[in-house]
Amino acid sequence: MTFYICGVEHCGLIKLTFWICSNCQKGVCGESRSCLPPQGAFNYAYFTEIYPAPSPNVAPEFTPDQVASDFIEAVSSLKNGNYKAASLMARTSLETAVNLFSAQGANLKQKIDDLAARNVITSVLSEWAHEIRGIGNVAAHETGAVEEKDARAAVDFAEMLYTYLFTLPGRIAQRRQH
Repeated sequence: MTFYICGVEHCGLIKLTFWICSNCQKGVCGESRSCLPPQGAFNYAYFTEIYPAPSPNVAPEFTPDQVASDFIEAVSSLKNGNYKAASLMARTSLETAVNLFSAQGANLKQKIDDLAARNVITSVLSEWAHEIRGIGNVAAHETGAVEEKDARAAVDFAEMLYTYLFTLPGRIAQRRQH
């Protein structure tokens, strides 16, 4: 994430300035104990504090670590504008997730169809999974850049899928323990 100055900076002991985040285009305040570069963009490492604090990248609750780590990498890539990487990591996390459910098939398409046939996922979730797979395939095999809207869709669909596969059953099991 880089920030662009939107105001006047004063070099003193502690400076608090208003900035526009180049990623989300929202305003933030940054506190710095050293002089910032006079022009251009720079990353958040220059700041000692950022208000509001950047939200951490997390996977849906109860998502297994092996799926969560790939999903978090997809979210991070998306936030940093690396849309091809975000799409690829969303697809990678999907492949890991379907394998956890012992999906059968020679490729990811067949594995998704297997989960739908066994009613592990609904037909709508199967369509979402195929969208993630398709966007990831374009990112892996096409020569052009992946658009933000496509990468965002892949990550959003993955988040919804993991909420269904992991969060809802996890919460139900947790509730039953009480």
